[in-house]
Amino acid sequence: MHKKCWNIYRRGPDPNCIQLGLDGGRLSERRVRADYKSADYVKLAEEAAQFIRDVKLFRNRLMGLDPRYPLP
Repeated sequence: MHKKCWNIYRRGPDPNCIQLGLDGGRLSERRVRADYKSADYVKLAEEAAQFIRDVKLFRNRLMGLDPRYPLP
């Protein structure tokens, strides 16, 4: 379901929609990696801190999105 959501955003008419779709997909991939492939992380604390910063940027972009987007 999340992939479907990010794809809808990526096809949105607004550049912010498109960026949210790209960022959401990347954040989702990183979460799956952390949940299921945590042995891949060499610098887990640093990557977790960066992930939190990225999520905050994502949230700010989402909150600033024109409410009529994305269009289904």
